[in-house]
Amino acid sequence: MGEYNLLIVDDNLRLCNAIAERFLQEGRFSVDICSSGTEALDFLKKNEADVALVDMLMPGMDGAEFMMQCREQKLGENTKFIALSSLTSEEVVKLTQSLGMAYFIAMPTPPEKICRTVVRLLGILQQDSANGQQKKPEKRRDFDQERIISNYLHIIGISPHVSGYAFLKAAIEYCVENYGRRICVTTEVYPEVARVCNSTPKRVERNIRTAIDRAWFRGDIEMQHKLFGYTVNDNKGRPTNKECIAMLTDRIVMRQKYR
Repeated sequence: MGEYNLLIVDDNLRLCNAIAERFLQEGRFSVDICSSGTEALDFLKKNEADVALVDMLMPGMDGAEFMMQCREQKLGENTKFIALSSLTSEEVVKLTQSLGMAYFIAMPTPPEKICRTVVRLLGILQQDSANGQQKKPEKRRDFDQERIISNYLHIIGISPHVSGYAFLKAAIEYCVENYGRRICVTTEVYPEVARVCNSTPKRVERNIRTAIDRAWFRGDIEMQHKLFGYTVNDNKGRPTNKECIAMLTDRIVMRQKYR
């Protein structure tokens, strides 16, 4: 048995298995999967869970109704519930907060990132630090880093429902974490993002390019000029994938450094 009990409530069994596999690799989790809200309610009547990942858009009983049933039946009172949703409007986030959920994860998010988020929420990293294990300072700022990256992508017009959003976000995160080292986007970043997101380098490159194209067609051109300067003009058009990743990486690193 693991140190923590994780419950995944999602009708996408392929995603569930990918998330479960990553948590099992962590070595501190036991994992149970329920494919519906009804099944998860029955599970919580008989079992305890330290944390539950809940898909908010399940057919039948959705995540909101599941949470209301948990509160009504007094189930999972010691469980940290985390919402998973591709709908990321302010209203949806406020709904999850009103339901008593501990955190909100915009989907799609790679299993690796979901695991890291849960680990931090459970205080594992802080506990390790207290036991004398040194952690990189950057890891303690991951929550802020994720928010900053999401804000920049939102500013230039790339929303979470766009297929290239998760790829671009993962690419920027990788470059921020490896800042100061010479990185080749084609031979290093794309393959790494493909590995983390269970995709292919070619698809990663194509979807990032498509996301940037859509943003430059529909986004705030004034803000894009402000952020990207010389890369945006009437002759050149939108920045390349490499330029977009590099310039956003620079801004995020500088913002973290001088905050």
